[in-house]
Order: sequence, then C-alpha cells, then structure tokens
Amino acid sequence: MGPLPRNKSPGHDGLLNEHLLNGGDSIKQMLLLLFNSVLQSAQVPDGWQTSLTIPISKGKGKDKTDPSSYRPISLIPVVAKLSEKVVLNKITTYLKSNLVDFPNSQQQGFQPGLSWLTTAFAMQETILYHIESYSKVYVASLDQKAASDTVRFRALFRKLGRLGFTGHFLRLLMSTYHNQKAVVRVSGSTYDTILVKRSVRQGGVLSTFLYLVYVNNLDDVSLLALTPVHLQKMVNIVYDYCQHWNVSINVDKSSVTVFTKGRSQPEVNIRYGNRSFIQADSFVHLGIVYSYNLKDEDRVSQRLQNAKNALLSMSAQGVHAQGVNPKVSVDIYSKVIIPIALYGTELWCNLTQFDISAISRFQHYAIKRIQGLPTPTRSDMAESMV
Repeated sequence: MGPLPRNKSPGHDGLLNEHLLNGGDSIKQMLLLLFNSVLQSAQVPDGWQTSLTIPISKGKGKDKTDPSSYRPISLIPVVAKLSEKVVLNKITTYLKSNLVDFPNSQQQGFQPGLSWLTTAFAMQETILYHIESYSKVYVASLDQKAASDTVRFRALFRKLGRLGFTGHFLRLLMSTYHNQKAVVRVSGSTYDTILVKRSVRQGGVLSTFLYLVYVNNLDDVSLLALTPVHLQKMVNIVYDYCQHWNVSINVDKSSVTVFTKGRSQPEVNIRYGNRSFIQADSFVHLGIVYSYNLKDEDRVSQRLQNAKNALLSMSAQGVHAQGVNPKVSVDIYSKVIIPIALYGTELWCNLTQFDISAISRFQHYAIKRIQGLPTPTRSDMAESMV
C-alpha cells in the first residue's frame, strides 16, 4: 500500500487510513482482491462515488446566506483514493510506454521539475525582448471561471479518448464519474445526497491528471501578440475553442494590457464574442503582477500587502507576544509570512531605492508586532532579539 498519511478526516463511510495501516495482511489481501475486481469489471462500487462535502466559510464580511461565501471541502473514502492510486500508476505507465505527447509542452503546472516560475520567467523574458526591440506587446489575460468546477464529463471523456484511452480502461474512468454524488454536512448534521453533474473530485488522486487532460490546451492563459490584429485573431481562436468544449471565460475578470516604453498605453479594443475586454495598466498571472511599464513597484507593493494581511490574520488567531511564545511567532513568521512576501522575487530585476525601503519598513513592522514591541522601538534592537 505504501505510506498513507495519518490523522486525516474520513469520508462518509467513517473509514480511516489507520484502519488500513493497522489491518495487517488480511486487509491487504482483501484490498488486492477488491482492486483486481474493479479493474477487471471496469466498475467502481457505488459508495466510492459519494463524497462528504463540508462547506467552510471564506471569512468575515461574507454573506452567510450566499453559497459562494463558502469553500467546499470534499472528503473521499480512503479505499477509493487508494484504488485511484492503482489506476493512476497504470495511466502513467501507458503514457510513458506509448510515448503519448501529454501534457502540452507549455503546460508547466503539476509537472516534475517545472513550476509557475518557468512560465512566469518565459513570459517576462518574451515581453522584455520585444520591448527592448522597440516593439509594443499586446497581452490578453484570460480568467477561466471556477476552473476545476467547470469540467464537463462528456467533454472530458472525449479528450481521454483522443489520448488513446478507449474500451475497457475508458469505461473504468467513466464509471468513477458516472454517478458521482455528494453528501453535505453542516455543524454535524448531514443533509440529502445531491447528484454532481460536473467538476473533478476535490481531493481525488486522479483529479489532477483528469483536470490536466481537460485544460491541456487552455489553462490560466495569457495571449501575447505584437499587433492588436494578431491578438484579436488569437482571442477568436480561444473563443471558438471554449464554445466547442463548453469552457467558460470570465470576461469581467479578464483584461488587455499593452506593454510599451512609452509613458502610457495606446488604446485598444479586443473583443471576446460580443463583449470587449477592459484595458488595464496591470494584470496578475500566476500570482505575479505585470505592469505595462514593467516596473517592480506594483509587484513589491502587492507582495508586501499580501504578507501584511497574512500577518494580521495570524495575529487575530493568537500569533503574537501575548498569545504564544515570541520565539514560536518568529518561527511562524519566517516559515509563513516571509515566503508570502518574497513570492516571485526571482523576477524582480529593477528594484528602486523606494522598493528596498518599503521591504525594510515591512520587516521592521513585522518584527516589532510579533514581539509585542511599541512602534517607536529601534528597529536594529528589535531585530537583534530574534
């Protein structure tokens, strides 16, 4: 079975990983027979298709009567997750042995040795190259609506077929989602079972792979062109693709930015279907701010604000001098807050003295706050105590 994480919440059946880990050879033998039966019949037990969903509030200030104010956490039966590991191993073996060209070479997410940084670096360097050649760069940043929640099963299965998953094995994958259900539990009370007609299973072992299949040619997209005409053609291609595969783009959260050495952007009108994108001075891609003039000021400001928000949130939970030992607070600060503040610093290349001073001021503020020191305290003394 391999290592299984302990102290995890169970699914609707109440079964824990600890039950499997402590069950001995008898449990292992029964699971082997069960998984072989599932693979041979291409059918999964009905109970495996049911998730226990617990809505978690997104925080203060949210309307408690609005479903969008909650983030659903889904718990899948542990035996189902273990079975999905077996299936995923077979999928990985198939892709490698048949040299299937998947995922798209530009898909950086969830890939060994790759990350958001390789994508962000490639985009920044592409923009800089053309700007230094005195060309304008027109970029459309597209926001996909509730990405994993918009996966439509029929389209997903068609894409799996195009990758070569057919017959018996495709029926097994389809069986996993054929009759997917969710049981909602709120404050200890369980409500009626509801049928889930789309979205990959949150927490499912196969979910990352299936989502990559669905968005292999379209995910967190930024389109780059050297003229507005070419950018419009690229947007039209995305529009036709989305219409065909029932993918939704949030036009209100998408935008167009023109990178230039000039003091301001030239106006441009790019349309998605019958609607126009707004033109913005900056946009966020993979958590990185891109300003039309490529200055780092906006990036530094965004990261420090996010870090400050996280610090204040943790303070409200008791991470301060009066709540926990200051040494513990400092440890949390270094492992949680600092990574938030420094996310994307690999791309900061034109820091001004103003940017450096802003970073120093945040450091001084944070160190004093977690130690419960007054604001007038000398910064060098505050930092010497941690």
